[in-house]
Amino acid sequence: MIVFSFVICILISLKSTDAIPLLESERSKPSEDGQSNFNMANCPVIGSIMSLTLKADEISDLGNVYNYDGVVFHDDDKEAGYLAVGCQRSSFITDLYGKNAGTCSFELLLIEPDDTFIGTLIAVGSAIFDENGISARVTITGGDGCLLGKIGHIDIGYNRLNAYFMHLGLSSNT
Repeated sequence: MIVFSFVICILISLKSTDAIPLLESERSKPSEDGQSNFNMANCPVIGSIMSLTLKADEISDLGNVYNYDGVVFHDDDKEAGYLAVGCQRSSFITDLYGKNAGTCSFELLLIEPDDTFIGTLIAVGSAIFDENGISARVTITGGDGCLLGKIGHIDIGYNRLNAYFMHLGLSSNT
């Protein structure tokens, strides 16, 4: 049963979603030889806490598979990016929490107001979910762009997303 759940989680994490549009910017365009031209010096300064409003775009609950697509906004209501979540319902975790819950993979894409790519964060962890949204505290496991190398966690409530970053003094854009 554990192996089956693990395989399903991997398959869910590979599923493409339509929530995130393809964005291309000067920061992320490959050069003519195919190498990345990404320049961290052009990145905005990212503090220890990033607090965003979260609004659901599409939620689907297909038995053991739960998907959430949402849009994130800055406090001034300017669009900040997109959140896509894929979950595998776990009977063990559901019984433990007394609510629908399971193991989830989170993909957060951040953009600037002019649609310039900032970066993505990937996080995984257990979450509670229903027809209204998702609630979790998950560990950041990866990222790219201006968020490459970020360490920390993300707290997600039904209408709020807070990312907390640890700063180790390794980057000039912390």
